[in-house]
Amino acid sequence: MSGRAAWLAPAGWVLGPLALAASTQIGEMAPWLFCREGTRPGVPLVALCLAMALGGAALSWRGAAGRGPWRFAALLGAWLALLLALPLGLHLLATLVLHGCEA
Repeated sequence: MSGRAAWLAPAGWVLGPLALAASTQIGEMAPWLFCREGTRPGVPLVALCLAMALGGAALSWRGAAGRGPWRFAALLGAWLALLLALPLGLHLLATLVLHGCEA
């Protein structure tokens, strides 16, 4: 296994849960970002968290080159990051559709 694949394989394991935790904290700790008229700075923050999870999935997928347990771990990390991107996408959709003061 190359050194590059060893660094790429766990990216989904790290970036997916980190993105979900950051998005949850943004939604819980800073409701004033979402409860505004006009431009709401919470939307790009949630979009950044979604991009971070998808980036972790892509990095893990690229780290799945080769054979053995590292390939399995990388593919599992990619699927985990994609699975965690689903609630992030729903959070982004809710941020775009709902006003923010409704929750």
